[in-house]
Amino acid sequence: MAQTVSPLPPALSVLIPMFNESARIGQTVADVCATLEAWHVPAEVLLIDDGSSDATYRTARGLCGQIGLVSIRLLRHEANQGKGAAVRTGMRAATGSWVLFMDADNSTRLIELEKLNAEARRTGAPIIIASRAVGDSVVVTSAARRFAGRAFHTGLALLGMDLARDTQCGFKLYRADAARLISAQSVEGGFAFDVEHLLLARKAGMEVREVGVCWDHQPGGSIRVMRDGPRMLAAALRIRARVARLAVPPWRSAAGYIETKPLSLPEVQPHAAALAAEA
Repeated sequence: MAQTVSPLPPALSVLIPMFNESARIGQTVADVCATLEAWHVPAEVLLIDDGSSDATYRTARGLCGQIGLVSIRLLRHEANQGKGAAVRTGMRAATGSWVLFMDADNSTRLIELEKLNAEARRTGAPIIIASRAVGDSVVVTSAARRFAGRAFHTGLALLGMDLARDTQCGFKLYRADAARLISAQSVEGGFAFDVEHLLLARKAGMEVREVGVCWDHQPGGSIRVMRDGPRMLAAALRIRARVARLAVPPWRSAAGYIETKPLSLPEVQPHAAALAAEA
């Protein structure tokens, strides 16, 4: 990979947690870097290998380096700890003014960040989450997965955790100060970590906004909706009890609060229309 040193600190940290993703991480990173280069945004891409048993670490190591304004770094868990732990490791290592985590399968492409950024610009909210359940979302997936997503949301609501229309979409944007506070307070390692983040945000008084995105389900992920859905609801109850006991500092008075402007990005490319047409 060509080396070109960037003198600018990163405006954006893109976190990509990985577990046995050797077959597709190269393509995802290529798409992410092409988008960042087109935007001309100084950024870092943090690849977090969560104890993979395949060639993920070796493949990701070959992707590391600096291209223009984009640096690519690799972090590693020696043993598998779960996606939540991988995201937390990335958040604690991130140096950007804004922190985004996304899935290694590229089900929501980085180009969708412009929609989240526009909402941050419009509202000033420190956390913007992608959603597959609001009116302007474009979702390509099976009926079974749609049903499972609705069932999980209904289960959370019945348990008193109506946090968002879609808590689980793996594409979320945090201001750096919000990411620091949440990563300092979070402990969840499994797939229910999104619920923990949203509960912590609510307790700290952070505004969370939800934005529809294009999401194209990719086969081969490690989550199994029928197996993991009930486990995640049980985990959500445990997380709620733990967060209720915490003394989470109010967001605006927390150490490290910084008034950070949204990113400067060009307008959204017409990906939504293209994906809808393909569906």
